[in-house]
Order: sequence, then structure tokens, then C-alpha cells
Amino acid sequence: MSIRLLTYLLLFAQIAIALAVLMLLIMFVIPIASGEPFTASWPVVANAATASFPLSGGQGAIRIDRGTLELATSDWKPAFVQLVTFGVLATGSYAAIDRLKTVLAGIAAGKPFADDIIRSLRVIGWLLIGWVALDIVHALIAQPLFLAAAQPAEGVALGASISSLDGAEPARAFRLVYELDWIRIAAGLFVLALAQAFATGKALAADNAAII
Repeated sequence: MSIRLLTYLLLFAQIAIALAVLMLLIMFVIPIASGEPFTASWPVVANAATASFPLSGGQGAIRIDRGTLELATSDWKPAFVQLVTFGVLATGSYAAIDRLKTVLAGIAAGKPFADDIIRSLRVIGWLLIGWVALDIVHALIAQPLFLAAAQPAEGVALGASISSLDGAEPARAFRLVYELDWIRIAAGLFVLALAQAFATGKALAADNAAII
């Protein structure tokens, strides 16, 4: 696959990310203007494939469908938490892709050891590791904020990924998803090591040029 084609694919990925953020923003704004319920969806661990139940106080409803929790409520906070969380992830992804395009441009120009490439690789590595940190913040802060306005009716247990649902009926117990992704950590460390290798290669090339 040519570098030009890879660059175009990365550009399309950036456009797709921007469109996804725009769509989520529109989904948040429309209920404000129309008075319709706000909607939000999160991955969830559930023993039941599908389930539906109202929120306490009749402020909305929750539907579980194949590992996804779909919330409809008059409260704007869950949708806002989802928007902010996805916005942060999208911003980091967009920046990582932009840096990767810089790396490809440098390689295409025949300058693999340029400072921009080394700097870009380091940024990509730290962004990958930061993605894992974002998942942890999501589990500790975003999920509880989301659930604060999504209390189900009596008899149904819904909790954050770090919460305990001991004693709840399995068919009516649901927990938001969190998994520590070691692959992202390994990928981030690999890219940081690659950046260091490029920096070493640049230093060796400079030494050889000085000797000659």
C-alpha cells in the first residue's frame, strides 16, 4: 500500500471522527430545542440479552439490547457526559492520526529521522497510553456521573463497572463495562521505543556525517 493511499485513508478517518462528533452534538442539541427526551448509550454487562424498565420517578426508561444500554430521559446530564467522553476520545484520536500523517510525509520525503517524525511518534505513544488513562477516568468519574441520573425502578440493579451488585437478581442486574486494555499500553510503549530508536538513528547519522 502506497504512502499516498495511506494518507488518504487517514484523512477519511479524521473526517469520519469529525462527523461522529457532529452527529453526537446534534443528538444532544435537538432535545433542547424540541423538548424530546435526551438519549445516551453505553456498553453494559448483562445476563439478559434484552430488557426494558422505567427509571425511578417516571423520568425516562432504559433498554438493554445485546450488551448496550440505551437511556432515554428528560435529564440532560447523561447525554452530556457521553458527549464529553466521546469528544475527548475523538480529539485524541484525531491528533494521533494527524501526527501519523506527519510521520508518513517525512518518510515519503526521505527524512525518516527528522525531528518532526520523532516528536510525532512520541506524541502518538503517549496518546495511546493516555487512552488507557481515559478509560480509568471513565470508570471512576464518568460512569458514576452517568448513573446519577439513571436510577432504575425498584427491583433492578444498575451500577458502574467498579461497583458491586452482590445480592441482586442476576437477570435484573446490569453493570457498565470497563476493561483495562493492555494492548493499548503495549502499543504505546512500542511507539515510544520506536521514537527512541529513530532518535538514536538520527544521532548515529549525524556522527557518521561528522566523521566523513
